[in-house]
Amino acid sequence: MAEATVDEVDPTLAALVPRRSTVRNIVMSLVGLVVLVLAGLSSSVLRPTVAAYTSGARSIETSGRAETTISVTGLGRPWLTLESVGDLPGATVVGAWYYPQGATVPELPVDDHESGLEDVRSVLPDLDTAALPQRLDHLETGTLVILWDVDCDELDPDRGVELELGSVFGTTSHQVFDANSVASLPLLQMCQT
Repeated sequence: MAEATVDEVDPTLAALVPRRSTVRNIVMSLVGLVVLVLAGLSSSVLRPTVAAYTSGARSIETSGRAETTISVTGLGRPWLTLESVGDLPGATVVGAWYYPQGATVPELPVDDHESGLEDVRSVLPDLDTAALPQRLDHLETGTLVILWDVDCDELDPDRGVELELGSVFGTTSHQVFDANSVASLPLLQMCQT
């Protein structure tokens, strides 16, 4: 079987052969570059996280109530929503608030009342403006304040604080801090004293 020469190729097939185009090559290169950049950013866009740096806790032993504060930085692009804080075995979240860096973080009343959040609101009426959910811009730093009802006998030392985070596209992800992380240790240390 002999190979066809260039002169013998059907002229109707020549129209199907793509022609070289500088504009098409530039456009395809730009599309490839955009895809690579988006792939690099996709984890921080679709599954945002926060970084926890410092924390603390205080409690009144007779009430079983504790307040933890965690310094956090948002790592979602272009922003993330700090939706909620999950309960732990032995620790129920009464309320959670986010204060941007530079804002005054009020001292929550940690007293003997058993009425949940109502006693906190009676002392701090503007508390709802900082209540979760709150939006954090990329690399924004602030303080997450969590008020817990704690039963130290039931607190699981192997479980860490869990945050529910929302992305710019509305997807939800859960970030669980290790039990020995900055976010989780104050609650455990409070129960060990």
